[in-house]
Amino acid sequence: MNQPEITDEEIGMRAFQLRKSRAVEHAMERIRQGLGEEWSALSIKDIETLNWALGETWAHLARPAWNEIQFTGLGKERVDRIIQVAKRILAHEILGHDGLSQIDKILKD
Repeated sequence: MNQPEITDEEIGMRAFQLRKSRAVEHAMERIRQGLGEEWSALSIKDIETLNWALGETWAHLARPAWNEIQFTGLGKERVDRIIQVAKRILAHEILGHDGLSQIDKILKD
C-alpha cells in the first residue's frame, strides 16, 4: 500500500490555513458577541464577505498586530465599512492590497 507523498510545503500550507481559520473563527465570534442583536441585521452574504475579509487581513497582518485588535468593540458601523471595502475588492473596484490596508485601518481605529 503506497501512501501519497506529502511535502513539507503542503504541511506548511495546511498548518497556515488551520491557523487562519481558527483566528478568523475567533474574531467572528468576538464580533458577533460585540454586536449582540445587531448581528442579526447582517445578511448571510455579508457574514461570508466579512469572514473572507478577516481571513485575508489575517494573512496580510503581522500576528502581534492581529492579536491587538479589539473585535468585540468594532461596532456595526465599522463592520459595515469592512464589508463594503471587501465587496469593492471582490468586485475588482480596488486592488486587494489597497483594500486590505483600508480594512486594517478600520480595524485599528
